[in-house]
Amino acid sequence: MGKRSVFFVSDQTGVTAETLGHSLLTQFDGAQYQSLSLPFVATVAQAAEVVQRIDEAARESALRPIVFATLVDDQVRAVLRQANALCLDFFAAFLGPLEAELAMPSAHANPATPVLEISMTQFMPCIRPRSRTHHPSQRLAANQGQR
Repeated sequence: MGKRSVFFVSDQTGVTAETLGHSLLTQFDGAQYQSLSLPFVATVAQAAEVVQRIDEAARESALRPIVFATLVDDQVRAVLRQANALCLDFFAAFLGPLEAELAMPSAHANPATPVLEISMTQFMPCIRPRSRTHHPSQRLAANQGQR
């Protein structure tokens, strides 16, 4: 069996689409994928170009491509859904239920950068122990030893 094409499409960096997509794909042992990240797809025209790439991949393979998308704009998402692929749209899947639960509409806008910013000096102490150890008990011991 050949490798299935997997696309990670986002109107920002694509980290969220990649992280969620890879997490889901790891649940299928033995499946092989050829992945391509397409970040900063923010306009209808850009989405149409992405659809052409996805459809080309579909024509070249017997396996239908899979698309993991994090696109805020409804019109851009609508264009992407026209691709000959399984389109898994994280915003469409989760915004509706969140709007219902919070009893308010979402902004359908990209997040403000300052909310997500973290300096490397804040981030590195959190990740160093994890990069050296692999088992949770080892990480706990490493964290306790640094205090």
